[in-house]
Amino acid sequence: MWTLPESEQDYLLSEEAAEKIRKISEIQSLSAERMGKLASMVGLVLLKLLKPVELAHELAVELDIPPSKAATIAAEVEREIFKNTPQ
Repeated sequence: MWTLPESEQDYLLSEEAAEKIRKISEIQSLSAERMGKLASMVGLVLLKLLKPVELAHELAVELDIPPSKAATIAAEVEREIFKNTPQ
């Protein structure tokens, strides 16, 4: 993580990113445990350890949710978090 540009480090650890994850979790009725897993997976993508195109599949597996719901969550994450990450 510390090899990322400072703006990306700040965003990854920001309250803004955490709030967006909480909002997505509320909308999708995710438990606190699943919200934590979602946050971890978002972090993996931001750290470039997981490809964004793999997020929906990994969410379905890790959160034990239907693929259609995982795809919806991945799309929300893409729109709310990845599209707004500082470059």
